[in-house]
Amino acid sequence: MADEEWTRFRGPDGSGVSHATTVPTRWTEKDYNWKVKLPGVGHSSPVVLGRRIFVTSGDPDVGKKIVCCLDAADGRIVWQRDYPSKTDSEYRESTYATATPAVDRDGVIVTWSTPTEVTLLALDHAGRETWRRNLGPFIATFGNGISPILFDNLVILKIEGRHSPHSYTADL
Repeated sequence: MADEEWTRFRGPDGSGVSHATTVPTRWTEKDYNWKVKLPGVGHSSPVVLGRRIFVTSGDPDVGKKIVCCLDAADGRIVWQRDYPSKTDSEYRESTYATATPAVDRDGVIVTWSTPTEVTLLALDHAGRETWRRNLGPFIATFGNGISPILFDNLVILKIEGRHSPHSYTADL
Protein backbone atom coordinates (compact mmCIF):
# COMPACT_ATOMS: atom_id res chain seq x y z
CA MET A 1 0.00 0.00 0.00
CA ALA A 2 1.40 3.41 -0.94
CA ASP A 3 2.24 5.95 1.76
CA GLU A 4 -0.36 8.37 0.39
CA GLU A 5 -3.18 5.91 1.04
CA TRP A 6 -5.16 6.42 4.24
CA THR A 7 -7.97 3.92 3.84
CA ARG A 8 -9.82 3.95 7.16
CA PHE A 9 -10.15 5.61 10.56
CA ARG A 10 -6.65 6.10 11.97
CA GLY A 11 -4.99 4.94 8.74
CA PRO A 12 -4.20 1.67 7.01
CA ASP A 13 -3.44 -0.34 10.15
CA GLY A 14 -5.55 1.63 12.63
CA SER A 15 -2.52 2.98 14.51
CA GLY A 16 -2.98 6.63 13.54
CA VAL A 17 0.68 6.78 12.53
CA SER A 18 1.83 7.92 9.10
CA HIS A 19 5.23 7.07 7.71
CA ALA A 20 5.15 10.15 5.46
CA THR A 21 8.08 12.45 6.17
CA THR A 22 6.74 15.60 4.48
CA VAL A 23 3.83 16.31 6.83
CA PRO A 24 4.45 19.50 8.83
CA THR A 25 4.28 19.39 12.61
CA ARG A 26 2.89 22.95 12.66
CA TRP A 27 0.69 24.09 9.75
CA THR A 28 0.93 27.47 8.04
CA GLU A 29 -0.93 28.83 4.99
CA LYS A 30 1.97 27.89 2.69
CA ASP A 31 1.61 24.22 3.70
CA TYR A 32 -1.84 23.86 2.10
CA ASN A 33 -2.06 22.74 -1.53
CA TRP A 34 -5.76 23.66 -1.61
CA LYS A 35 -8.84 24.17 0.55
CA VAL A 36 -12.45 23.28 -0.22
CA LYS A 37 -15.71 24.10 1.51
CA LEU A 38 -17.69 20.91 2.05
CA PRO A 39 -21.47 20.79 1.68
CA GLY A 40 -22.38 20.47 5.34
CA VAL A 41 -20.53 19.78 8.56
CA GLY A 42 -18.91 16.66 9.93
CA HIS A 43 -16.32 15.21 12.21
CA SER A 44 -15.34 12.24 10.09
CA SER A 45 -11.80 11.94 8.83
CA PRO A 46 -11.16 11.81 5.10
CA VAL A 47 -9.91 8.56 3.57
CA VAL A 48 -7.55 8.46 0.61
CA LEU A 49 -6.95 5.92 -2.14
CA GLY A 50 -4.81 6.93 -5.10
CA ARG A 51 -5.95 10.33 -6.41
CA ARG A 52 -9.30 10.21 -4.62
CA ILE A 53 -10.33 11.54 -1.21
CA PHE A 54 -13.65 10.41 0.27
CA VAL A 55 -15.33 12.33 3.07
CA THR A 56 -18.76 12.57 4.66
CA SER A 57 -20.70 15.57 5.92
CA GLY A 58 -24.25 16.35 6.95
CA ASP A 59 -26.82 19.11 7.07
CA PRO A 60 -28.06 19.52 10.66
CA ASP A 61 -31.05 21.63 9.56
CA VAL A 62 -32.67 18.83 7.54
CA GLY A 63 -30.75 15.71 8.64
CA LYS A 64 -29.29 15.07 5.17
CA LYS A 65 -26.19 12.85 4.97
CA ILE A 66 -23.61 13.58 2.24
CA VAL A 67 -20.78 11.54 0.71
CA CYS A 68 -18.19 13.37 -1.43
CA CYS A 69 -15.32 12.23 -3.60
CA LEU A 70 -12.60 14.85 -4.13
CA ASP A 71 -9.66 14.95 -6.50
CA ALA A 72 -6.52 14.87 -4.35
CA ALA A 73 -4.59 17.08 -6.76
CA ASP A 74 -6.85 20.14 -6.59
CA GLY A 75 -9.72 19.48 -4.15
CA ARG A 76 -12.33 19.56 -6.91
CA ILE A 77 -15.51 17.65 -6.03
CA VAL A 78 -15.57 14.69 -8.44
CA TRP A 79 -18.99 13.53 -7.24
CA GLN A 80 -21.39 14.10 -4.37
CA ARG A 81 -24.24 11.88 -3.20
CA ASP A 82 -26.96 13.26 -0.92
CA TYR A 83 -29.12 11.05 1.28
CA PRO A 84 -32.22 12.77 2.68
CA SER A 85 -33.15 11.92 6.24
CA LYS A 86 -35.01 13.32 9.18
CA THR A 87 -33.40 15.34 11.91
CA ASP A 88 -32.90 13.70 15.25
CA SER A 89 -31.42 14.79 18.53
CA GLU A 90 -27.72 14.25 18.19
CA TYR A 91 -25.16 14.35 20.94
CA ARG A 92 -23.72 17.88 21.14
CA GLU A 93 -20.21 16.66 20.31
CA SER A 94 -21.34 14.67 17.24
CA THR A 95 -22.66 15.46 13.78
CA TYR A 96 -24.56 13.51 11.16
CA ALA A 97 -21.12 12.65 9.76
CA THR A 98 -18.95 11.57 12.66
CA ALA A 99 -18.03 8.07 11.45
CA THR A 100 -15.05 7.88 9.08
CA PRO A 101 -15.59 5.95 5.82
CA ALA A 102 -13.38 3.07 4.67
CA VAL A 103 -12.12 2.64 1.10
CA ASP A 104 -10.51 -0.12 -0.95
CA ARG A 105 -10.06 -0.97 -4.63
CA ASP A 106 -13.78 -1.84 -4.93
CA GLY A 107 -15.27 1.32 -3.44
CA VAL A 108 -16.10 3.27 -0.32
CA ILE A 109 -18.13 2.13 2.70
CA VAL A 110 -19.93 4.65 4.91
CA THR A 111 -22.13 4.34 7.95
CA TRP A 112 -24.49 6.67 9.76
CA SER A 113 -27.36 6.27 12.14
CA THR A 114 -30.68 7.55 13.32
CA PRO A 115 -32.50 6.28 16.40
CA THR A 116 -34.37 3.84 14.13
CA GLU A 117 -31.60 2.69 11.80
CA VAL A 118 -27.88 2.10 11.46
CA THR A 119 -27.18 2.37 7.72
CA LEU A 120 -24.22 0.62 6.13
CA LEU A 121 -23.75 1.81 2.54
CA ALA A 122 -21.34 0.82 -0.25
CA LEU A 123 -20.56 3.02 -3.24
CA ASP A 124 -18.24 2.27 -6.14
CA HIS A 125 -15.52 4.73 -7.09
CA ALA A 126 -17.91 6.45 -9.52
CA GLY A 127 -20.37 7.12 -6.67
CA ARG A 128 -22.94 4.49 -7.68
CA GLU A 129 -24.61 2.67 -4.79
CA THR A 130 -23.67 -1.03 -4.89
CA TRP A 131 -25.47 -2.17 -1.75
CA ARG A 132 -27.07 -0.96 1.46
CA ARG A 133 -27.94 -2.62 4.77
CA ASN A 134 -30.25 -1.51 7.58
CA LEU A 135 -28.68 -2.90 10.75
CA GLY A 136 -31.54 -1.95 13.06
CA PRO A 137 -32.01 0.80 15.62
CA PHE A 138 -29.24 2.83 17.25
CA ILE A 139 -29.90 4.31 20.67
CA ALA A 140 -26.88 5.83 22.35
CA THR A 141 -25.99 8.63 24.69
CA PHE A 142 -22.92 9.86 22.83
CA GLY A 143 -23.83 9.69 19.12
CA ASN A 144 -22.57 7.54 16.28
CA GLY A 145 -18.88 7.19 15.56
CA ILE A 146 -19.11 3.68 14.10
CA SER A 147 -16.31 3.70 11.53
CA PRO A 148 -16.19 0.59 9.33
CA ILE A 149 -13.11 -1.59 8.95
CA LEU A 150 -12.54 -3.59 5.76
CA PHE A 151 -10.83 -6.96 6.05
CA ASP A 152 -10.61 -9.24 3.02
CA ASN A 153 -14.22 -9.38 1.81
CA LEU A 154 -15.77 -8.30 5.14
CA VAL A 155 -17.01 -5.04 6.62
CA ILE A 156 -16.60 -5.00 10.39
CA LEU A 157 -18.54 -2.65 12.68
CA LYS A 158 -18.59 -2.43 16.45
CA ILE A 159 -22.00 -1.06 17.40
CA GLU A 160 -22.42 0.00 21.01
CA GLY A 161 -25.54 1.71 22.31
CA ARG A 162 -27.65 1.84 25.43
CA HIS A 163 -29.64 -1.18 24.32
CA SER A 164 -28.03 -4.44 23.26
CA PRO A 165 -24.45 -3.69 22.19
CA HIS A 166 -23.49 -5.99 19.34
CA SER A 167 -20.97 -6.49 16.56
CA TYR A 168 -22.02 -6.86 12.99
CA THR A 169 -20.00 -8.34 10.17
CA ALA A 170 -21.32 -8.00 6.62
CA ASP A 171 -20.02 -10.36 3.96
CA LEU A 172 -19.21 -8.39 0.80
